[in-house]
Amino acid sequence: MDVTDKQLPAYSGRTSLFREELQRGNISLKLRSVTLSDTNTYKCCITNEQTDCSSSEVQIHDLGNEPQISAVSHNNGSVTLVCVSTNWTTKPAMEWMDSKGNILQHAGDSVYYSGYDTPLSVQRSFTVQEQHGYNYTCRVSFGNQRKEQQFQVIPFPEVVVPHDLVLGIVGEDLILPCYFKNNVSAVDMEVQWIINENQLVHHYKRHMDVTDQQLSAYSGRTSLFREELQRGNISLKLRSVRLSDTNTYKCYVRTNEGTDDASFKVQIHEFGNEPQISAVSHNNGSVTLVCVSTNWTTKPAIQWMDGKGDILQHAGDSVHCSGDNTRLSVQRSVTVQKQDGYNYTCTVSIRNRRKEQLFQVESFEVISGCAMLMSRTGLCYSAILLTYWITKCT
Repeated sequence: MDVTDKQLPAYSGRTSLFREELQRGNISLKLRSVTLSDTNTYKCCITNEQTDCSSSEVQIHDLGNEPQISAVSHNNGSVTLVCVSTNWTTKPAMEWMDSKGNILQHAGDSVYYSGYDTPLSVQRSFTVQEQHGYNYTCRVSFGNQRKEQQFQVIPFPEVVVPHDLVLGIVGEDLILPCYFKNNVSAVDMEVQWIINENQLVHHYKRHMDVTDQQLSAYSGRTSLFREELQRGNISLKLRSVRLSDTNTYKCYVRTNEGTDDASFKVQIHEFGNEPQISAVSHNNGSVTLVCVSTNWTTKPAIQWMDGKGDILQHAGDSVHCSGDNTRLSVQRSVTVQKQDGYNYTCTVSIRNRRKEQLFQVESFEVISGCAMLMSRTGLCYSAILLTYWITKCT
């Protein structure tokens, strides 16, 4: 029978022999729920007619936490996998294995470090090309005890943004395009829109917008298209754009599998005034049309078109000039014969944004040295002396 009157309290209820094995000479001790304090030298003694003892050292270790794997993707198509396991009391072994169970000999050496309360952490990393395979296992072990974590390397989706300058107009809303090439869902990813290297325009993380570090100038003006995230669309809507929004914007995405980003330039313009058309008629039956548009912050393009929408190549060169406050004006004139057609349009534009003005000439009537341009209703557009009137930039 077991005698417990002198047993150490720390071992009470935790020890037992294998009774059915005693007849075969097995006097091993089972120690349940071992603790770090059980580390010691244990002596096994048998007393019959004489006493025989044998000693052995027992060391108890605290098996660390499950290994955690993170990944960083690189522009050359490689991925660096980093495995970390914490809370060890003794240095464990750490290995990387491929999908066939082969140990990756080229993996970096294990790195050990301790925290403030002495438990150890172990880390090991290696870099692999995507074509080398997609399944890798990190194993951390001590003696015959081990813990493993598997990681599947999936090619990180490529972030796509415009190659050309994105143009915005003051006061209007602007969409900054950014999406994944293969329409991979971004719902569970972290998305950041950044300017000036590290200043946050918009931050999305854990299914919600994070605004604590957002630049105050963008507060309340930015949003993602939540219903489009599952289709890989991470474009940003910027409301009521300002001239100060002109910048280089970075679309940055991060997951446990890696990161990717892409940048493009955004330029905000203040759209100028509607073009104004004046006309000068000549005795030979021709008329010179002069189109002027003012208050531009960037030089626009200005063109004349006939009633069929064809650009008038013989129109004079455009003239740009700036005012006192650096705002630009633009002017272009064209001389047409009556038989050339009656409807002419002046268009002033920046990229795909435009303003235009239609001028209709239906008949000419010369009155006392003046040419009068008549509209369809017969009302007089203008009566202008034959001397040229052309607005000049000063």
